[in-house]
Amino acid sequence: MRIYVKSPGSRTINIVLPSRLILNNLTATIGTKQINKYISENTHQEAILSPQEVKKLIKLIHQLKKKYPDWYVVDVESSDGEIVKIKL
Repeated sequence: MRIYVKSPGSRTINIVLPSRLILNNLTATIGTKQINKYISENTHQEAILSPQEVKKLIKLIHQLKKKYPDWYVVDVESSDGEIVKIKL
């Protein structure tokens, strides 16, 4: 995963992280618990997101990365010249 942020007059940020390090079963379980907690506290509704669903999503993301290696999840350019790109 590559995160690229460029802003005029500021330093360019370019972060490279292994996707498998960020998107794995452990982070799916921890992330699901935190998301459900946040939803319950702020909306006063019961969250129904399960770790198994997030694990399936992560598996699909890894398949997409293999099939489309140059796929950008986020590709935004503002009129001010700011650029934000997140590539799997």
